[in-house]
Amino acid sequence: MLFNALNSFVINKVFQNNRFPLWAIVVLGSTALAITLSNRDILEGKAELPHGVSPSWPFEPLPYIPESNKKFVPVDPAIKTIQVEVASGESLSLIFQKVGLPDVDLLNILSLNKDSEKLKNLKPGQKIKFELSDDLLQKLVVEITNLESLIFSRQGESFSMRREAVKPDTIVVTAGTELKTSLYIDGKNIGLSDSVIMQLTAIFAWDIDFTQNIRIGDRFKIIYEKLEIKGEYYKTGRILAAEFVNRANRYTAFLNIDNNGNNSYYSEKGHALQKTFLRNPVDSVRISSRFNLKRKHPILNRIRAHKGVDYAAPIGTPIRATADGQVKYLGVKGGYGNTIELQHGGKYTTLYAHLSDYAKGLKIKSTVTQGQVIGYVGKSGLATGPHLHYEFRVNGEHRDPLTVKLPAERPINIKYKTAFEERTRMLISLLNHSKAHDTRETKKITETIIRLYSKR
Repeated sequence: MLFNALNSFVINKVFQNNRFPLWAIVVLGSTALAITLSNRDILEGKAELPHGVSPSWPFEPLPYIPESNKKFVPVDPAIKTIQVEVASGESLSLIFQKVGLPDVDLLNILSLNKDSEKLKNLKPGQKIKFELSDDLLQKLVVEITNLESLIFSRQGESFSMRREAVKPDTIVVTAGTELKTSLYIDGKNIGLSDSVIMQLTAIFAWDIDFTQNIRIGDRFKIIYEKLEIKGEYYKTGRILAAEFVNRANRYTAFLNIDNNGNNSYYSEKGHALQKTFLRNPVDSVRISSRFNLKRKHPILNRIRAHKGVDYAAPIGTPIRATADGQVKYLGVKGGYGNTIELQHGGKYTTLYAHLSDYAKGLKIKSTVTQGQVIGYVGKSGLATGPHLHYEFRVNGEHRDPLTVKLPAERPINIKYKTAFEERTRMLISLLNHSKAHDTRETKKITETIIRLYSKR
C-alpha cells in the first residue's frame, strides 16, 4: 500500500513537471527492488500469502477475460428499498432527511424539469419508493396519482426522469335487485357505489321521476365497468346497459359513444333517452302543489287556477333549465316574485317563479342549455314558504308539467347504428342471464364487450 502511494506521487510529479529528475529514478528503483525481495520471500515460503493467492503468483498469468465479457465482471452492491407513505405536513425535503439522503440529490431532482416540480406539493397518502446502494440513492419512484408515477434514476452525479402511466384493467360487472326500502339503500346493499347509483338515476331521469314515482317492488338490472389496478379495486366506470321496471313499465338503456367521445344512452330500439325536456327542474324535492285549474289559492283564499307544479325545497336550492333555450323574461312579475321565462324554439316556453336569486351573468336573451343552473329557490312574491313554481306551455297554453307529452326522442345516428346493435345484442344477453352477479359463465361475451368499448 505504501509503495503504491509513493509510486503514484512520483508519477504525478513527473507528469506535472514534464521531466524525469534523478530523485524520481532513485525512488522508483528502490520500490522495484523491495517488490522483488518481497516476492522472493513469498516464493521461498518466508512470507504468508494472502488468502486465495497461488504460490506461483505473480509469475502465474491471470485468466484471460474477453473484451466483450468484461462488462459482466463487476457485481452491483445489494439494493436496499425503502417505502414511504407521505404523512400530513410532510415535504420531500423532510422525507429525504428522515431517509438520510443529502440535499444535493434532492436539488438535482427538483431542478430537472417542470414535471419534477410536482414533488414540491406532496399530498398525504402519496407513496414514495427509494432504492439505495451503499447509502447512495440509485432510484426514486414517486406516485403522483394511482395512474401515474415519476421515476428518477441516477446517472453519475445527476438524475434522469421518466413518466410511467398505468392503465387500469376493466372488469364487466352485472348487478340487480328488487326495491325493498329505497333505491339508494338497496343499491348499496348489493355493493353499488354512489357513482353508479347516481348514473342510474341520471340515465332514466327523462322517463322516471325518482323523487315521486319510485315504488317498493320496482326492480332494476345493470351492467357496469369496474376498474382495477394490479388486481386491486380502483373505481367504478360507466354503466354500459340498464333495465328499470317502474310500476310495471319497463325501460332500457344502452351506452353509445360517438367519434368525439360523447356518451349517450338509447333504448334497445335505438331511441335516445335524453329528451328535449327534463321532467323536473330541481333535484330530490317533494311536490307541494300539483297542476289544478280549480285550486283554492292559499293566500288569496279564493279559487284560482294553479297552472303549474310547486316543488318545496330549501332556499338556495339550484334550479335548472329543463331544455335548451333563450331567456325571454327575467325580473319581478307580480305574485310570481322573481321570475325567469325561457323560450324553447317557437312552440314551447317554461316559467320559474318565486326565486331567491338568479344565476350570475344571466340576462334577457342569454342562451341556456338543458340542466344549466339558472336560479335558486326562494319565496319571493305570493308564497307561503320556499318553493319553486314551474310552468310548461305549448303554443301559449298551460299544460301539466308532470304529464305533458314531451317532444319525440331522437333516433341514433345511422353511422353508429350497426355497431350499436351489435353491442346491444350482447348486453341484452348479459342482462337476461340467470345469474346476475356471476359473469364467469359469460366470459367470452364480456371480453368482447370490453374490447368494443375500449376502442371508443
